Amino acid sequence: MFLGTPGGSVFCLITSGYLGQTLGWEYIFYFTGLLGVVWFVFWTLFIHDEPAKTLRIKPDELEYIQKTADIKDGDGPRRSPPFPPLKSIFTSVPVIGLFTAQSLNNFVFGTLMALLPTYLNDVQGLPLSQVGGNYAKILCFPYKTQR
Repeated sequence: MFLGTPGGSVFCLITSGYLGQTLGWEYIFYFTGLLGVVWFVFWTLFIHDEPAKTLRIKPDELEYIQKTADIKDGDGPRRSPPFPPLKSIFTSVPVIGLFTAQSLNNFVFGTLMALLPTYLNDVQGLPLSQVGGNYAKILCFPYKTQR
């Protein structure tokens, strides 16, 4: 479901050492920025807010979605959903636990991704050009298994 962060980390950890050694460290940022621009263009061309604006949908599919999702195209009032009970949601123990776990996971993930190449280079004596090789593939295994 959330493939972007783990997938991007695996890809960048494998490719950034090579890019940094052959082209210079700036090209790591140029390359990942270019991938972000390409993704933005893809997203704006193919993803739409409403099913009726999607060009690749069949008329019978659109009719089914509009009928079952209660979507109106200006020919009737749209029902507004009830307001969620925010106080009971944000004070519940499971939500607080999930928020805490996700915050700590993000902190550890960011620290690991920022310091792992430095550790491999300075402590283990592995040149940055080799960080993208088999060592990185092994180190990325936990992120490959996340869903």
